Amino acid sequence: MIKNILRKMFINELLTSSKENILNKITTIIFFNIILILFSQIKLYLPFLPVPFTLQTFAILLISAILGYKYGTLVVVLYIIEGALGLPVFANFSNLSNVIGGYTLGYIIGFIPATFIFGILLNFLKKQNKINFLNLILVSFISISFIFFFGILWITYLTNNINLALAYGLYPFIITEPIKIIIASFVISKLYSK
Repeated sequence: MIKNILRKMFINELLTSSKENILNKITTIIFFNIILILFSQIKLYLPFLPVPFTLQTFAILLISAILGYKYGTLVVVLYIIEGALGLPVFANFSNLSNVIGGYTLGYIIGFIPATFIFGILLNFLKKQNKINFLNLILVSFISISFIFFFGILWITYLTNNINLALAYGLYPFIITEPIKIIIASFVISKLYSK
């Protein structure tokens, strides 16, 4: 099933592309993968919180806006595969073995649906000619909600305590995430207004 989805999304398109076009796409994917890794390292840890404040969600919105849902999601999947292979790509130069028992794994998994959904919603807004600051805030909020859904779900699984999961995984971000969403929406609205 996954093989068929990948074939429909990427392989058929690459097979019909020129060598130069394929090289451009691969280079672009690698470039934005590096951007995501770098933004993952911009973080703030508070001693009483197990989940750091990072710029990953900001990067995901920008990547999806620039590359679209297919290639944006591919960048995120590549990022997770790199972490699974032991490369230090996650926050604090960690990898999957470092985060699998920690509180951040759910958020990392949530990057996939967030990127995909943001790209789909942005594409819808583009077709309707309704890309504006307020609509971008709305679709950003919807998309980022998936990251927090998976993050809180994972913390709840680890702690068996939804209240603790909300205290660690949602409440501290009630101020920071809207700020990132507003800034990302502003930047994306400027990108699409040209």
